[in-house]
Amino acid sequence: LVAHCHDLRNHDDYTFRHSVHVMVISLILGRGLDMPSETLSSLAMGAVLHDIGKTRIPLEILNKPGALDPEEMEVMRRHSDLGAQILDLDPRLAPEVREVLRQHHERWDGSGYPRGLKGRGIHPFARQVAVADVYDALASARPYKSQRFAHEVFQFVTARGGTLFDPQVVAVFSHVTTPYPRGTWLILSSGHVGMVTRVERGHTLRPEVTAVHHLKTGPLARPLMIDLERHPRLEVQDVLPGALGGEGGAEPEEEGGA
Repeated sequence: LVAHCHDLRNHDDYTFRHSVHVMVISLILGRGLDMPSETLSSLAMGAVLHDIGKTRIPLEILNKPGALDPEEMEVMRRHSDLGAQILDLDPRLAPEVREVLRQHHERWDGSGYPRGLKGRGIHPFARQVAVADVYDALASARPYKSQRFAHEVFQFVTARGGTLFDPQVVAVFSHVTTPYPRGTWLILSSGHVGMVTRVERGHTLRPEVTAVHHLKTGPLARPLMIDLERHPRLEVQDVLPGALGGEGGAEPEEEGGA
């Protein structure tokens, strides 16, 4: 494992960091799905090595600042099978680890690659890694795309449960991640403007907001703490852009990444 991670980091530092993030998110999903602890190590192994095949992809394709042409995309898509072939040389790894590498770009509705598998024909580990992979890829800036806001990534993933992604995995994802990480500035339906100061697991769509401004009356005399969970009529109206908007990020307590 150390040797494979070393190869990945030497080839492309972003892919290495992305792989570590995917491993962490996959483990969070695995725990949310009540996976036995003895299987989590195989899930972690598959997740951190899911893109090892990209060490066989030329860097000029891997880090191209624009869209890949059809021939380049075909080369990029080979990384799933290339990764599994690399691990075939290591008999110490469990078979399900290789299946993660082969299948993490398969999609619940059969629209993925390399084999167009669908539904429960996709290995359960690969279904979890697929969600983690796309989530982290969309939340990260790359030469060919900008970073998306956390709420945009959250909405992308949750809207595709039952199409691109296993709906059970997406249900857990929506429970353990938040579209509004702490530090995100929101405009509420009441007109209050404030920063997210607390997020409760299981209630990630209803954070606590410390308001300091009102759109009609201006700055508040003192900060007002608003727990959206206690005020069901209030809704998030908008997320403030830029540094105040809380770009990216997961709160664990393409679709990206070809």
